[in-house]
Amino acid sequence: MKLQPRRLLASTLVGAMLTVGAAARAQEVIDVSANFSDPLTLTETSGGDRQDCGYHGEEPDFIINLQQDFTYLRFYVEGEGKPTLLMVGPLNTDNKARYCSQTDPVSGENAEHSGYWSAGRYEVYVGEVESSLQNPYELKITQERP
Repeated sequence: MKLQPRRLLASTLVGAMLTVGAAARAQEVIDVSANFSDPLTLTETSGGDRQDCGYHGEEPDFIINLQQDFTYLRFYVEGEGKPTLLMVGPLNTDNKARYCSQTDPVSGENAEHSGYWSAGRYEVYVGEVESSLQNPYELKITQERP
C-alpha cells in the first residue's frame, strides 16, 4: 500500500509533536518554595535504556528548582516494580552531588532521599532495577518526616 503524501506528512508531524512534547515536559522546571502544596505529587513512567542508578531515560523526568534552602525535605517514589531514584544537583554549583537510591529489596520501602537540601535546580530521574521494566509512579515531595 502506497502512502499518500498528505498521510505521510500528517503521520510525520504527529510523531514529531509527540517527540517534542516529551522533551519539553522533561525540561519543565517545577519551582518549590516554603509554601508549596505538601505533599507535592508528580506522576510519570519509570524506566529507560540508560544504566546509571538503575535503568532510566536519557533526559530527567523532572527538574526541581528549590527556591530556598530547606532544613528538611523528603523525595520518595511510590509505584509498582522496583523503582530507583537518582537526583543530581544543585545544578547551579560546581560541585553537583549525586544521590542514588532504590527500593529496599527486603523491606520493600520506597526509594527516597531526605534531609537538608540547598537551594538550586535538581535533575530527577526515576528508573527501574531491571532494564525491561517501565511502570507508572508518583514522585512525592514533602516536609513531613515519616
